[in-house]
Amino acid sequence: MTESPPGCLEIINISPESKQLEANIQYSSSTSKSAFEKILQPLNEFNQAICEKQKSLKASVKKSSTHIDNAFHHTSSFMVHMYSVSDTLARFYQKTRMVYMKRLIIIASIALLLWELYGGLTNNNQLKLWILTGFLGCYTFASFTYYLIIKRSRVDNHFLDARSIAEALRVQMVWNLIGSPLIASDWFLKRQCEDTQWVQFGLRSIKAVSTRLTPMETQQCLENAHQQWLRKQKLYFNNYAIPRNQERINILEKAIQYLLISGVGLIALQIAGLQGYFISAKLLNWLVPLTALVPTTAGLISAYLEMEANRDHLNQFVSMNRFYIKGDALLKPLLKRNKHNTPEENLKARQIIEELGKEALSENGEWLTLRRVRPLQLFS
Repeated sequence: MTESPPGCLEIINISPESKQLEANIQYSSSTSKSAFEKILQPLNEFNQAICEKQKSLKASVKKSSTHIDNAFHHTSSFMVHMYSVSDTLARFYQKTRMVYMKRLIIIASIALLLWELYGGLTNNNQLKLWILTGFLGCYTFASFTYYLIIKRSRVDNHFLDARSIAEALRVQMVWNLIGSPLIASDWFLKRQCEDTQWVQFGLRSIKAVSTRLTPMETQQCLENAHQQWLRKQKLYFNNYAIPRNQERINILEKAIQYLLISGVGLIALQIAGLQGYFISAKLLNWLVPLTALVPTTAGLISAYLEMEANRDHLNQFVSMNRFYIKGDALLKPLLKRNKHNTPEENLKARQIIEELGKEALSENGEWLTLRRVRPLQLFS
């Protein structure tokens, strides 16, 4: 478990009411001050993002809170609110990130096409000048979009931060629901880099409430956790996450294969044209940039696959889905309808849900690490 930076007397709550965090802090050294500031800055940025977006996303937050209140009624209202805010922010920044990525891909594709045309045209200097001007314009616009908008807005980091907090709070709410004393921050991001330490400290500031339940309430809460969390997670991986990633990978890998095969065909045509067969000299001039463009486009798609880490995510999702399927199979006989459980059966069911929560936190930490080492950036 990660320890607090030395010299810190208090870690302050994540709070949507204030743009800046305030703390009564005494530093034992400049090292402890630097360590704490690494945590304080991203916490402040997260709070600022909440303040800036809470009005425009108010309806989405309320909708999410209503859904969570119905499923996790034993959870504190502040935790439900923080989950709803984090989940809504994550969805917002994910959509914004996708818009920026599509723009970068379109601009990169146009710039690539213009560059290949410029390199292949040898006779028309006026046309080459216009093409070069267009290429430089696309490159400048892409650089402006990336460095002055994407980098400064830190949309990639905000998306990852909000999603991490939401997923950890979801597990904490499940544990609270079943009366578990476990704390999500003790099991979340245990092996990740220092950049994510602030998430742990933020989670610790949201107090977990373990409710004392009667045997009947315990069984009902366990059934709710089984239905509202475990089975929904299983359905999410089975029906959405795994098929979507598999389909995306298949489409893009087929596109890469077809492009490479097309490149070989274009090279063969170019060789035939140079020998005086089939193709005129004018058409041959256009084949030269096209032959270079096709494999370069395949490389661009491959770079996109690597940046999004689709293959790694698919392996993670398949592995996590196996845990949910196994957990569902173990809980079914323990949580049958109209069945009165013994305390031992309830304890066993609770332990299964606790272990699944730990696995969910571990998987989300690995997902976060994969995404952080592959930030949204210019294609090179």
